[in-house]
Amino acid sequence: MYGELAAASFLRGEGFSVLRRNWRPVRGGELDLVCRDGNCLVFVEVKTRTGNSYGGARRAVDARKRALIRRGAAEWLRQLPEPVPSRYDIVEVLYREGKPPEFRHIRGAFREKDLPAS
Repeated sequence: MYGELAAASFLRGEGFSVLRRNWRPVRGGELDLVCRDGNCLVFVEVKTRTGNSYGGARRAVDARKRALIRRGAAEWLRQLPEPVPSRYDIVEVLYREGKPPEFRHIRGAFREKDLPAS
């Protein structure tokens, strides 16, 4: 939760509009952040770490997690009156004792064709 708040603040500083946090649609799926970057809708997975012992953020978003994100994104897009460009990003938030958080933003971390069918 703290990581998502920090990531949302970071993305606002990068010019993104944050539309929603922690969205869990009734039909399943989950989205940490839904943002707008210009005319593009961005579904953001946030990974919070206190060290590098668990590997990188991209590796942490496995096939099961990507399927949940895809389901959530599909439900969000289904509610829109017309199609819009979209992408999937990852923001890694690294907390180290006594230091401000560090951010690693992976734009277009995966594509629709990389996602398992829901």
